[in-house]
Amino acid sequence: ISNNNFSGPVRIGMVQDFADTLLTGLLATFSSLHSDAQIYARVAGTVELQNLLERRQLDIILGFSSPGDAKALTRAPMQWYGDADLLRQSVLPLAVIEQPCRFREAATRALDAAEMPYRIAVETPNLSTLKAAVQAGLALTARTHLFLNDLEPLHDPRLPDLPGVGCVVQTAEGLASAARRLGELTCGRVRDL
Repeated sequence: ISNNNFSGPVRIGMVQDFADTLLTGLLATFSSLHSDAQIYARVAGTVELQNLLERRQLDIILGFSSPGDAKALTRAPMQWYGDADLLRQSVLPLAVIEQPCRFREAATRALDAAEMPYRIAVETPNLSTLKAAVQAGLALTARTHLFLNDLEPLHDPRLPDLPGVGCVVQTAEGLASAARRLGELTCGRVRDL
């Protein structure tokens, strides 16, 4: 292994929100710097990614944490997305990711605190289905601009406020130079969000 040549996979994991918005540019930049590198990319929830990092099955992870996390590189506001006409329904339909999900928990907690009745209209393990449900006008959801960057957030005083979310990058100890470089590039991209 040298600084310019690397054999073996660089293993990165990220939540789907980042995979859909960051992965293409990040990996293209990394590939231009390390054209010999093999990349293994895993998309999963933050908790699963942290477990894989602890077991040394990933080198770098990019996920979400609480907005007060001192290790967060940046913070993003959670916002409501969906068709405002759904607010006329007596029971608000929600689109959510399967548990555990920070966004699902924030949305249901906020609605419970506001005493707004809701029902889970769409539950899915992936963001593509969640996004399709929101775009089809089936339900509201709580996410950040990182996920629904092509949709406008729903600003309606009838909806309760949502907390923010921290964006974190974690790396394994003792990484090879190429993996360290991908970790640095990932941190830079997250700080620029």
